[in-house]
Amino acid sequence: MTTPAVEAIPFNQNAAVGIDVYGTDRARGATVPPFRGQSVINVRAVDRANRMAELTGATCTLRTDTYSATVTTPGRVVVPNYGAQSPVITATCSDGTRQASTTTSVTNVSAEERASATTFETTPALGVLVGTIVSPSTDTYAYDDIRVTFR
Repeated sequence: MTTPAVEAIPFNQNAAVGIDVYGTDRARGATVPPFRGQSVINVRAVDRANRMAELTGATCTLRTDTYSATVTTPGRVVVPNYGAQSPVITATCSDGTRQASTTTSVTNVSAEERASATTFETTPALGVLVGTIVSPSTDTYAYDDIRVTFR
């Protein structure tokens, strides 16, 4: 997708530092989710009545309790990444006559990679189980792309 990304806008601009909605509170020493940079989410809309054809030009608003962004499909949105503490995003789209919505939660990409790989080996002669060290606090988290289906 070559469309320039739209950046999420924090609801409380005074508490934010750039896209980090908790930046000012963090600088004051408050206990807030750790800022892990930003994630880019592709946003698409499809029409179930038309064999799941992509809808171009639908207006979609992505919203959490701390920020929102509006994008035209197909589009991309830049959102803050707070690891496992990233909020659920609700995407609501309109094609001018219909409305559709969906939600998405952050995914632990590292855990998915560990699950798809061989993470444990057994040494038969020793009966020793060797595994991967798991640390959710350092794992990589990201949102899946958003696909809103119009019915």
